[in-house]
Amino acid sequence: MSNRTAHNPPAIRAMNISKSLGGTQLLDNISIEIEPQTVTAIAGPNGVGKTILLCCLSGALAPDTGTITMGTNEGTAQHVFAPQGSLALPGLTGRETIDFYQSLHPSATDRWRDLVTTFELTPHLDELVRNYSGGMQQLLELTIAFSVSVPIIILDEPSANLDPTMVQTVHDVIRSKRDAGTTVVFTTHTPVDAELADELLVMTDTGITVSGVPQTLRDSLPPIIARSPTAPIPESVPIYGDRWVRHGDVLHGFARNPDVRPGVEEVSGRSIVEPSFRDLFAYYTEVEPLIAHRPGAEK
Repeated sequence: MSNRTAHNPPAIRAMNISKSLGGTQLLDNISIEIEPQTVTAIAGPNGVGKTILLCCLSGALAPDTGTITMGTNEGTAQHVFAPQGSLALPGLTGRETIDFYQSLHPSATDRWRDLVTTFELTPHLDELVRNYSGGMQQLLELTIAFSVSVPIIILDEPSANLDPTMVQTVHDVIRSKRDAGTTVVFTTHTPVDAELADELLVMTDTGITVSGVPQTLRDSLPPIIARSPTAPIPESVPIYGDRWVRHGDVLHGFARNPDVRPGVEEVSGRSIVEPSFRDLFAYYTEVEPLIAHRPGAEK
């Protein structure tokens, strides 16, 4: 559901953004609008320009072409940006690192005290950051970002290096930020993050290919055939892109026939299964691009 009114414009509007670095085109005519007081995930495989897009949205990089509008109060601190692996300072302790960034941002608060408890960092605050694990460094960076009182928070891969339990804890903090009126935008290549988002943007090397409510996108996927790697390919049920995607110990294919349902065409080693967010990610990043790029292919 949109939180925008005539007096409540998009939190972020990016129009026709293009960016090249070192002669390589990284973003090509990207346009997005981020609704206020929502969580938006930009999902896609590594190397498609997700982080570069965030850098442009945050002002860390200037786009070659296009315009970006963020919020409505020009000249004030509207956002905080946490690039993955860029805030942790190896030569300082965790506490010194937090103090350093607290001194830099005019909207910093003492909420970090609660966050280090939530993220189980309190016993390690006086240790050097270079001795932190990758997950602890990630949580330190999130502590810094979440402790700033701004209307927009931009995060690069916030669940990277975290164990499943702590991923859910980070999700809970992001939800609480949204419920308090903050707009959160983050990138991910992890399917579990999709369920957190109010809006999901899927990005491939051709740009933003699909957007929508994650649950709606998942439920609109073609029927999924699961088979063991040793089971014969079911020629009677063609799949999109002729592509089987590994899903744990089984392979998933997306059936061309929309009428295939559980109990239909099920034989030994094959079955029809309900779609997951992992299937959603696989379809739009691995299968749908094959369909779109195949001349004369029918979706």
